[in-house]
Amino acid sequence: MIILLHEFGATAESSYFVKTVAPHFPDEIVLTPTYPFLNADATAKQLEQFVEDAMIDNPDDIELTFIGASLGGFWARYLANKFRWSKLIMVNPALDAKNDSIRCVKMIEGKTKTSNLNFCEKAASEF
Repeated sequence: MIILLHEFGATAESSYFVKTVAPHFPDEIVLTPTYPFLNADATAKQLEQFVEDAMIDNPDDIELTFIGASLGGFWARYLANKFRWSKLIMVNPALDAKNDSIRCVKMIEGKTKTSNLNFCEKAASEF
């Protein structure tokens, strides 16, 4: 079973990474969760539950491979560590999720007022 984790600011449906990588595994179960990216506790809990549910739903295929890009690489590493019997592939991973997320939010919100950046830094501090 392969779990593909999207990059910052994307969803499983909108991620170019997910759309590009998933077709390369036609004989595998490929799951692509969408997760929140500014609340680390909520993301960790949601992704852990997603993996646990996937293992229950697919009991014959419990060999896990996590593949993540950017912030998805950060979460892929987290999950591979949590579920020790898994494999891990990271593509351009965000290894410092807190600071990388702050930079990404600032870039995305670059045309907004400074007060919004303060909010984003506060939200990202949850990492």
